[in-house]
Amino acid sequence: MEGKTQKPPFQFIFEDFGLILLSVGLFIGGIFLLSVKIPFWSLFLGIAAVQVGIVLIILAFDALIKRKTKPDLQKGQSCP
Repeated sequence: MEGKTQKPPFQFIFEDFGLILLSVGLFIGGIFLLSVKIPFWSLFLGIAAVQVGIVLIILAFDALIKRKTKPDLQKGQSCP
C-alpha cells in the first residue's frame, strides 16, 4: 500500500462529467425540441436527439460503473 496514491472519494464522477453533461443535455434538448411546434424539424431532430441522449446516458454510466468496480475485481477474489 505504500506505492499507491489515494484519490479523492468522488473523483471518478468528475472524470466522466463531460460525457454525462453532454448526454443529459442532448436528452433535455430533444425533449425541448419535441415540445416546440415546428412542423417537420421538431420531430426529426427531437426524436433523434432523445435517442442519442439515452444511448449516451447508458454508455456514460456504464463507463462510470466499470471504472468504479474494476479495481475490486482484479484483487484475485473469487465471486460468490
